[in-house]
Amino acid sequence: GGDRPGVCTPSRTMLMSGRTLFHLPKDISAPGNKPSVPVMSTVFRAAGYDTFYCGKHGNTYHPADCSFDKAVFIDRRNVPDQITEHRSWTTNIVSYLADRARAKPLAGRAGQGKPFFIFYAPSVPHDPLCHEPDDLALYAGDKRPPLPPNAAVNHAAVAGFNLHDTNIRPYDAPGLGHFKTPLKLERWRDVLARYYAYTTGLDRQVGHILAELERTGAATNTIVVFTS
Repeated sequence: GGDRPGVCTPSRTMLMSGRTLFHLPKDISAPGNKPSVPVMSTVFRAAGYDTFYCGKHGNTYHPADCSFDKAVFIDRRNVPDQITEHRSWTTNIVSYLADRARAKPLAGRAGQGKPFFIFYAPSVPHDPLCHEPDDLALYAGDKRPPLPPNAAVNHAAVAGFNLHDTNIRPYDAPGLGHFKTPLKLERWRDVLARYYAYTTGLDRQVGHILAELERTGAATNTIVVFTS
């Protein structure tokens, strides 16, 4: 649920703070790095963890994002395209893990002897649905995923309802251009194929992070939580 059309902000704030929708903090968009309520970074730091945030910066709990020991914000404002954005998140997290592994033998290196907490906050599957060409090939043509059984043949928007995410929301997708919904069902299959390709790319990026945990030996005592 959300209290605004873009559910990114309340949902990410709920994940960060552990609060339900109607108990969200009032300083979501405030400047600075001092959130008004306990959040993951402050709780883990108090427990002795080194904390690292990597991901999008907009439509999130701003003071909480900035309160991590290290925060790397990457989005379409500072990279040329979303594919580069996705790769950059992973590169930064892998580098963070590799740096910790290299510094581990150095006694007294500040922060390196601590356990770590990483908050990885990608924008996937936010539109526009950008994807690697090889990923789309997995779902192209006859391999397009089928629509779910409850796909609306007679969409509510056709009946005149003014729904934000249906008949007035513009979308962008490579190969499909700029379009508005509702769409014909076959056209939705093209959109769904790109959604699958987009999330396949995220799956690969998460795989790179898991592989680095294994390579550095950190996987044996690291808990990975994947949620949305």
